Amino acid sequence: MQDRCQESLFAREVRQQNGFTGNVNRFAVLLTTHLQSSTIYIATRLDYNVTDMSRDLFSALPAPLPLYILLELPDLKALYAAILASPHLLAVFRLDACLLFKTILRRTLPNDEAKPMLLYMRLCEAKTGIHTDESVREFETQDLRLDADGGSTLDAVLRDMPTVIVFRTIAQAVRIYDLAHIILRAKLDYLTTLRYARLADTGFRYDRDIPTSRQKPQGVPLEIPSRLKDPSWIEENRAVRALWLLAIRCQSSRAVDLEDKLSWINDDVAEIEASLRYGPTLLSLGPSGDTALTAHDIATILRPYRIPHPPYRKYTAASLIASPCFSRSPVLKFAFSETSRAWQQDSLYLYRENDMMRFLRASTHRPDSPLQTHDSSVFARLGFTFWDRWRVSEELELRKIPRCNGHEPSDSRRFLRGEPVGVGFSDEWFRLLKVYECEDEREKDGWVRG
Repeated sequence: MQDRCQESLFAREVRQQNGFTGNVNRFAVLLTTHLQSSTIYIATRLDYNVTDMSRDLFSALPAPLPLYILLELPDLKALYAAILASPHLLAVFRLDACLLFKTILRRTLPNDEAKPMLLYMRLCEAKTGIHTDESVREFETQDLRLDADGGSTLDAVLRDMPTVIVFRTIAQAVRIYDLAHIILRAKLDYLTTLRYARLADTGFRYDRDIPTSRQKPQGVPLEIPSRLKDPSWIEENRAVRALWLLAIRCQSSRAVDLEDKLSWINDDVAEIEASLRYGPTLLSLGPSGDTALTAHDIATILRPYRIPHPPYRKYTAASLIASPCFSRSPVLKFAFSETSRAWQQDSLYLYRENDMMRFLRASTHRPDSPLQTHDSSVFARLGFTFWDRWRVSEELELRKIPRCNGHEPSDSRRFLRGEPVGVGFSDEWFRLLKVYECEDEREKDGWVRG
């Protein structure tokens, strides 16, 4: 009864807006709200028939309106939910799949971020026999640009692209977004279980002439939030692009140097692959008896969802979900500002090596650093290949607050509390050392991944 009431309210709203005057944004918002319940209903039904229009409210709309609604959806996950929730919207998608995909992709992704998605699409198309291996190899070496005008590589890729390949790419994107969030969320929850400390004497400096093992400065506990915020746009997309590379490897039978052609960071890809194989964090339960996942298992995990119900076996390594998570959408990109650049949350930093990992690697080679000879892969397992400067400096308080236009960001928690935001190298090293020691103790106590 409650579902029928919700549907009647939605139908009434649609009838009130049936005289279309060009304002389709409201319809897109209305559709997104309605899909939260519709897609859950569809995902739990095993007898769903896409030809059944009896419950499809969108079939009552005039011809151009469903297409305009789909064009205004915020991301590919919303488009995926829409065409699963409505047989009528699915029919509209089949007629204009390339237009819908291209419009949403250009609006939601920066230029270079679409490279792996387009390459994945071309590789899927090659497997259907439409393209030869030579044409795919030539495409891999192209400079994939998304220009503002119509003469871009995106148009060339989507020209005469089969609808089934477009749908598969959208479904793969949904799966990848869900996996990225699961892995990063697990790492963030794990970070809250570690111990944090800062130097008690802020004037202390490590002496390079004295072995760091003999320097034992005192520390005081450092409190962080009990629940860390969800991944930011740049954190999520660092994991997303690494997952796209793994998906491309599963599609391609040749060992091509995609890391160089797509400007991948090996730390990102290696950590994502390790998270899929062994689990995103250490666990105190000890070995589960299961062997590490093989390349075939990873290919199975990356495979798009099967509708209506994916019959995947549960993988203990990554605690993966078995159905699309429609209640959560991909993170929206920050509007550019000087503050976002100071926090390294701008898309410009997506194509560079993470500043935090670069700092950690340099610290392991400095003679005055207590982190020298320490394994930087421990920090990679903790997610520092993905975390932006805001996460490390503001939320975890492991590094100093960056300056924005010569001033500390006004939204800094430490700045608002009146605490000093300047942290010296010795204090940064001490804070990171305590995190490392806590993780090292757990490994010695038998904590393992998976």
